[in-house]
Amino acid sequence: MTKSAPLTPAQQTRLLSLSGNSTCAECSTPNPSWCTLTYGATLCLDCAGLHRGLGVHLSFVRSITMDDWTSDQYDQMMRGGNTKWNSSWKEGNSTAEFREKQAWKMVRDGQKERGEMREVVKKKYESEVAERYREMLAKKNGAAKNSADDNTPSSMQAEVVPLKAEEPPTLEQCKAVTFQFMISLLTSEPKNLMPLIMWVVCGVALSSWVNKHVPSSYKNMLVPSIMGFTAFVPYYFINIMCTKYASGWVNHRLDAFNSARNLFIELITNKRAKRLDTCDVYYPTTAKPRTAKVGLIFYPGALVDRTAYAPIASKLADAGVFVVIANLEPFRLVATLKMYNTKERVMRMISDSLLLGTQDGSGLWEVEQWAIGGHSFGGSLAVAACANEMHSTLKKVVLWGVGSYPNQTMHPCKALRDIASDVDVLVVNGSNDAIIKAFGGKAAWKNMEDQLPPAGDVSKGRTTDQGCTFYATIEGGNHSGCAHYGPQIYPVRDGDRTITLDEQQDQMADLTVSFLLG
Repeated sequence: MTKSAPLTPAQQTRLLSLSGNSTCAECSTPNPSWCTLTYGATLCLDCAGLHRGLGVHLSFVRSITMDDWTSDQYDQMMRGGNTKWNSSWKEGNSTAEFREKQAWKMVRDGQKERGEMREVVKKKYESEVAERYREMLAKKNGAAKNSADDNTPSSMQAEVVPLKAEEPPTLEQCKAVTFQFMISLLTSEPKNLMPLIMWVVCGVALSSWVNKHVPSSYKNMLVPSIMGFTAFVPYYFINIMCTKYASGWVNHRLDAFNSARNLFIELITNKRAKRLDTCDVYYPTTAKPRTAKVGLIFYPGALVDRTAYAPIASKLADAGVFVVIANLEPFRLVATLKMYNTKERVMRMISDSLLLGTQDGSGLWEVEQWAIGGHSFGGSLAVAACANEMHSTLKKVVLWGVGSYPNQTMHPCKALRDIASDVDVLVVNGSNDAIIKAFGGKAAWKNMEDQLPPAGDVSKGRTTDQGCTFYATIEGGNHSGCAHYGPQIYPVRDGDRTITLDEQQDQMADLTVSFLLG
């Protein structure tokens, strides 16, 4: 946009995908259609009215769907976001933020009239914290570098760190990997080879019959043709399947929302996160410097950009968990363990995160206990890693969006229930998760229950020395709600969320933190 014009649907989607923008920045009403340009935050219709009462010098209000916008106005909104503003407000005035949150809860519960919040909102936006923030946001570089004093929140002082673009794999690269996968699939079990063996036997038998019963003038041409056709057909169908899988890998990569990328950049800028070759590290807030009670190695879902987990990983880190998100670029999945040394990779991530991932180089981190987890296909990899080699080191497993035990062809492993009696598992799924319903089903779920440790009560935790599996369902949540990406339509279309993305991830984070630190 060079002139004033309505936002396009794509621009509206990008704006609303920023962290926290799916709800009103003031009262948390879902699906806001208004905003305050001054703070880069979205508002519901009622709260937009409160902001208009402040005057344009404190809050300039626009409609996301009806008003015309200039390119500078849109850019300013994209530099903001509800989470960014609310975090700065909380950091600058935590007492007022807490009281305000309680007051808005009373409004939502019908115990307080919205009009009574007018004075609260006025004091908030007349504060020094709000003044510094709107000055920072008005700058095109998005950061106040020289004018910040000692009272300015740290998130508003740091210089922005760029995030290096990562090149996706080519179709030929993906075909090479899928070819190895198909070969390992065929050779993993004798029954998988039976159709191929029978085809070859038929081809050899036909060649033998032709060689015995057909005149020499014809058999010299027919026998090579039959053998060539016998070899060509399997290769042709394997190539077709490899191309199909490879095309899916290339065309259905699930990139992170801009809100997740912006948050990750902000965390790196503020030395709360770091990107390493093997993983992304999210540093926790802990009482003892550079010491965490629990560290979590986490594998992303298939084809999902690891940056998409920045919002929920930061929630876990804020609660005290040392979070390490595995780097599976460029393919963003592990098709078979034959191509991935799980133990070596996990130990390398642990080593790198502790030794190379120090925030300022002043000291190493110490983590008392390690856990492993994953989302969807990444969860299968986590279970296999624990069951096969690392159950003596990894005593807790976190699974998001998982409805079946690892496929024994791709991620072969023994039953975790049999191999590790003291390992606890947390399984968190959304009630509207269409991915696990399509690829799981009742039989797959029953098999998973039989392979994992016995079920326990998530509200009570473990009550015996025996490991337990705790199952939790997020009502209204879906598969892609485990991270900031989507919509997910491959290999099947995901279900629709009936709660906000932040609401789903808040519940997931609370369950995970309670499980890991409880």
